[in-house]
Amino acid sequence: MVKISKYLIIILILMGSNSIAQNVNAVAGTDSSNYRVGDYINLYINVEHEDGMRIYTPMLKDTANKIEFISGPETKTEYKDGKKISKVKYVISRYDSGDVYIDPIPIEYTYGSDTTKKIVYTNEIAFIVHTLDVDPQKGITDIKAPVKISLDWKTILLISLLITILIAAILYFLYRYKKNKKPKAKPQIIIKKKPHQIALDELAQLEQKRLYQKGMIKEYHSEITEIIRRYFEDRFFIPALEIPTSELLEKLRSTKAAGPVYDLTKDFLNNADMVKFAKYIPLNNINEQMMIQAVKIVNLTKPEIELEMHTEVRNVE
Repeated sequence: MVKISKYLIIILILMGSNSIAQNVNAVAGTDSSNYRVGDYINLYINVEHEDGMRIYTPMLKDTANKIEFISGPETKTEYKDGKKISKVKYVISRYDSGDVYIDPIPIEYTYGSDTTKKIVYTNEIAFIVHTLDVDPQKGITDIKAPVKISLDWKTILLISLLITILIAAILYFLYRYKKNKKPKAKPQIIIKKKPHQIALDELAQLEQKRLYQKGMIKEYHSEITEIIRRYFEDRFFIPALEIPTSELLEKLRSTKAAGPVYDLTKDFLNNADMVKFAKYIPLNNINEQMMIQAVKIVNLTKPEIELEMHTEVRNVE
């Protein structure tokens, strides 16, 4: 009697477990049974179960061989006729032809507060992968023909414009780059001297040449009178280098600032003209006196109040 009771209890437990298992139904499949090498294959696993059950996502990569996994798993849940359906989707592919069989996939689940995992299996999955059709006359070609882009005149014009803009931009940046690399110009200060300063400097340089001491008397008188005439041009704004001595003296007579040196200038110019045009050979003291007179002419006619020298700044590359 005790033995019969034990067997009865075992039978009741098995019946109870089977009744729970019967509440979980797992179905697997693909969206077609025929594919070509390299096609993307949608593989679905649908588990229909009671609302109180927890379904664990199957790790298909651990159970299926000889297939390539593209993406997944993607999971979602739906309700139909009071039943809960957990859906799992994989995208797979295969690069060899032939019949493909995927063994029943184990689905783990728990029920209620019971954390013990139970397993239900899907059906076996089977499909065929075919090779690509090859025409022996044409050989292997692309699956899709290359796409030809038609070029009308508007497209060609747009492309040409973009290329032109790109080239112009490149040239502009090259120009700016080279310009920025050039060394900056160093400022050069040019000091502009006043007319009397220039004349005195030139007279000092002439004296250092010692022309009349070397017998170059005519050259000495020509240079010294040219210095004084140029000084008159810059100081009084008269064309002293272009007019004869008599006309120059008339203009100096009518110039107030030149009044104190009129007689001195007259003697100075007349002596020089005699040497230059009458072949007059003066004594050495006359030559020395010419330099003294020239310096005196400049000093007596320079401005009484000397302003600061004007400076000019120029950029020198």
